[in-house]
Amino acid sequence: MKNDGIACQVHIPDGDHQGDGLTANQKIKVVELSIEHLRYKNPNTYIAFSGHGQKPSTKILDLCDYVYWEDLKFRKPAQYDSVYDAVYNCKKNGIKNILKVRGDGIYGIDNFTEYCKNILQKEGKKLLVTQMTANIDKKLGDCVMFGNTKLIDFIWDKNHPEHHWDGLVHIGTNFYNYFAKNNEEWLSVLKENCSFRNISSLQWMDLRYNYSRLEAIGWETVREKLLNDTFDLRAFYWGRNNGWHTFDSNNKMTYSIEPYYLEEATFYEDI
Repeated sequence: MKNDGIACQVHIPDGDHQGDGLTANQKIKVVELSIEHLRYKNPNTYIAFSGHGQKPSTKILDLCDYVYWEDLKFRKPAQYDSVYDAVYNCKKNGIKNILKVRGDGIYGIDNFTEYCKNILQKEGKKLLVTQMTANIDKKLGDCVMFGNTKLIDFIWDKNHPEHHWDGLVHIGTNFYNYFAKNNEEWLSVLKENCSFRNISSLQWMDLRYNYSRLEAIGWETVREKLLNDTFDLRAFYWGRNNGWHTFDSNNKMTYSIEPYYLEEATFYEDI
């Protein structure tokens, strides 16, 4: 039995309600490359994939250990329930630790779950998170996170009430309810229980908002370089091209679209 699993989720409508403007065929190309690369970098890790809309090819889906697919009749935001299909499958199959990722990104770290697990063990924390985590409003960066299955299952359980229209706050509230005692401050609960790494430290490349730039290079050229570790990810980190986040050569966040989003270099300072 495998101890670690990856829960991956995506939706492929004709166009995107989050505003990337991709057609279904373009989004399928994005998802297929994301899954192919995820398996390449994590050859022995259990991968559960839940998705909605038009399907990627069977050849790509067969790279996953489990696939759950349905039409677009799901509650929005996706944090309410559509991610949970993949999380629950990991739980049902005895996976002890779960890494939750997006199905439209590239993650440049080999054996990603081991990387995350080593950070938590070294720092004595329960959950690894990244950008979009905020120091106010119970906002938890939910695109990439890692923790034990009991915790990840609770955070993403679709049986929770809809706490907020903002999926980050919905997930953050679940996290807060799991750990908080006696009405603790949000930031205290966050720092007591979480490790933090920047998007740049996680080598998280965005295929979705960089689609046109990557097509200009040549999609097959990009694919070949990604699958032999010769593609420079840095100019394509998630949030950079659409102005959400920027990072310097030392992986420090130099800009965020929201001033209260947290950053690795300052996360470990005293509250």
